[in-house]
Amino acid sequence: MKILFNTYPVAFDKPGGGEVQLLQYQKYIHNKENIDINLFNLWKPDFLNYDIVHYFSCMGGSVHFLSHVKKLELPLIISPNLWVTEETKHLYPFDEIRNDFILADVIIGNSDTECNLLSDIFTMPRGKFLTIYNGIEESFFEPIDTSLFLDHFNISEKFILNVANIEPRKNQLSLIKAMKNFPELKLVMLGYIRDQQYLEECLNEGGNQIIYLGSLPHDSLLLKSAYAACELFALPSTVETPGLAALEAAAMGAKILVTLEGCTQEYFGNYVTYVDPNSEEDIKEGISKSLNKQCSKELYKHMKENFLWSNVVKKLSNTYEKLNNLNRLKRSGKGFKEIEGDGQGNFFMWSDFKPEFEWDNGVLSFLWRSVNPTTLDILVDDEIIESQKEVYQEWTRYSICLQNPSDTKNKVTFNIKDTSDDLNLGIALRDVKFELQN
Repeated sequence: MKILFNTYPVAFDKPGGGEVQLLQYQKYIHNKENIDINLFNLWKPDFLNYDIVHYFSCMGGSVHFLSHVKKLELPLIISPNLWVTEETKHLYPFDEIRNDFILADVIIGNSDTECNLLSDIFTMPRGKFLTIYNGIEESFFEPIDTSLFLDHFNISEKFILNVANIEPRKNQLSLIKAMKNFPELKLVMLGYIRDQQYLEECLNEGGNQIIYLGSLPHDSLLLKSAYAACELFALPSTVETPGLAALEAAAMGAKILVTLEGCTQEYFGNYVTYVDPNSEEDIKEGISKSLNKQCSKELYKHMKENFLWSNVVKKLSNTYEKLNNLNRLKRSGKGFKEIEGDGQGNFFMWSDFKPEFEWDNGVLSFLWRSVNPTTLDILVDDEIIESQKEVYQEWTRYSICLQNPSDTKNKVTFNIKDTSDDLNLGIALRDVKFELQN
């Protein structure tokens, strides 16, 4: 199975969490379980060489690429990395994003909270959204020498650490103002500059209390050492979904202060300090509270048990497999409707009353159900192999052994009796599997 990854053209100019997520998906899935992931090549697209397209972001203009993918009848997954509310939706190209979502077969959110919100705001079926949590690399759980960072940058003072791109959404300015109540501490800021004017405001406000060091590569030992060396990791953003840097800092054993806005609580539970990003007073009190805490061994354990990349991507691998098998079935014949999801990682498609498709020799199995109990005749190459087979309202497993002696594809037909359904729905199929015969 071949998967094509793409994102908006300038995403990797100043990469953030969405770009890290894309690369981690590729790293932990590529060449595993017969899945080959390639990055989109503008000069050699080769779309039809792929089984699924996975697009990251919903930046304005994305709809043109996504529309082309659907014209080619390829399954489309979108990871929008988006937090939008009724109060903020006017800040986004709302109608275009909704069109993006309509085109998608699956929309992946980083939390149930995000999926629920996007489903409500964009009035889309909840079953179209699937939660796959963000993750942490195993190396972030390994001890590291704090002097690597301190010596490299000649830092001798105790400091609070903020790792985020420099922009208003990350709310560094409010953090700086709150930190004036802690003159004995420095604030070390790491991140790409997405808003130069905002950086200048931050530096002017913070003066000598601020140490801005630019950006560090995601896999840098200096970055890991910084997480381990800080007195507190602070990310009081206006919203987070949930902030990969905060996850990594928690894995390195840092005390954590994060925003209440977004899906942070779904990740961090009761193990960290939450603050209102709109209140400098609340940020100040959160800093004081956090500094007086002990480092949480329970937080470290919680992160390792639930958010390793090597574990969280298994759900995505399964999603690719399920979508691909359903789409292969759909494209091999006629009488099948659009692929749907239930929001829990299950994907299915309905048929009309006489679907047919072609398939290789081997054992084809699937779960099926009907709106109301019904019966059907199963034909292979126009010969009935099973008559009056019962299909129920509950999902049940069924297998067909296909053995065409001429070694050509088998034509399979389901003649379904009327289920008395006004929507012309025959049977639904899901969890399609195929095994070659020995």
